[in-house]
Amino acid sequence: MAKLIVGNSLKNMELYYAIHVKIPDTIIYLEKGKKKIVVVGDFEVARVKKENPKLLVFPLSKYNDKKRCLITCCCEQLLLEENIRKITVNKAFPVKIADALRKKKIKFHIVESLYDRTIKNAAEIKEIKRIAKYAHKAMHHAINIIKKSNVKNNTLWWKKKKLTSEMLKAEIAKQLLDYNIWSRETIVSCGKQSALPHNLGKGPLKAHQPIIIDIFPKSYDSMYFYDFTRTVCKGKAPEKLKKMYYAVLEAQKTALSSVKAGMKVSSLMNIAQRVLEKHGFRTTKEEGFIHSLGHGVGLQIHESPRVSIKSGEILKTGTIITIEPGLYYKNIGGVRIEDTIVITNTGCENLTKIMKILEV
Repeated sequence: MAKLIVGNSLKNMELYYAIHVKIPDTIIYLEKGKKKIVVVGDFEVARVKKENPKLLVFPLSKYNDKKRCLITCCCEQLLLEENIRKITVNKAFPVKIADALRKKKIKFHIVESLYDRTIKNAAEIKEIKRIAKYAHKAMHHAINIIKKSNVKNNTLWWKKKKLTSEMLKAEIAKQLLDYNIWSRETIVSCGKQSALPHNLGKGPLKAHQPIIIDIFPKSYDSMYFYDFTRTVCKGKAPEKLKKMYYAVLEAQKTALSSVKAGMKVSSLMNIAQRVLEKHGFRTTKEEGFIHSLGHGVGLQIHESPRVSIKSGEILKTGTIITIEPGLYYKNIGGVRIEDTIVITNTGCENLTKIMKILEV
């Protein structure tokens, strides 16, 4: 069945995956067997043809209709020209255009994703490794700043200023921008802020408290992501924080040593849970281990498979996932340690090359 996508390839990663050309304006993509048609703004035709010669590229002006929406009109005419009456679309397909096409007796098959991007090829793995190399440099830089900072009244100071979450995130971003890699929503959360896994963090960083640094940068050149997390503490960590940290570390190590192609992701989650429970940390919705063990990484920061207890998915060779157990308590904060790995037949290749040390 033919596939139809309407959107721009900077935001719609299924569209980018299909054409591998960055187009900021709304375009139409139709895939019919081996035939790949793109309809773009007139001034983009030459560029798109050059960047992907395998595409059949047509200008929007070919379908000009001043009385009706140009994109809708284009979709109708394109499907008519190609003698297509049934199409497959994903859930992001515009409702307004779908309604107009249904009036023309076009039938829809709606799916979660048009392409299975779970298994990465050699080029994709190589690119994510490249991004990882620069992300590791940024993490080293951030941890070194914490390590070299002075402590005054339990607050960290760096270059004669209070060291804040915002300052550290800016330093991380500057390290990556030289390589056209973006880190827009880096997490640097301290103390009780870190008890919420996706709290971006703000304000001064404190000594003797957990500092979660989660970097998930995107290369603007390739559009691929990488993802990893470290938890550190400036100075001596409280005993409960130490206990949390080493329980999470053991849970991650056990999961990493157990993972291999062919196993259920739910089994991997179970393995991590059992380690944490052995150390006295329960899995609940409110505190403790409150999220899934990991997720796929690629053109989106969260891709299939989701490494959760409810998932029935099977790990396959070439899949890239994160392994990120964590513990979170309102009265002390959180601990999360995250690596990104490639699944192999016999285990995994760990792409994350940063040491795991709590006290710095």
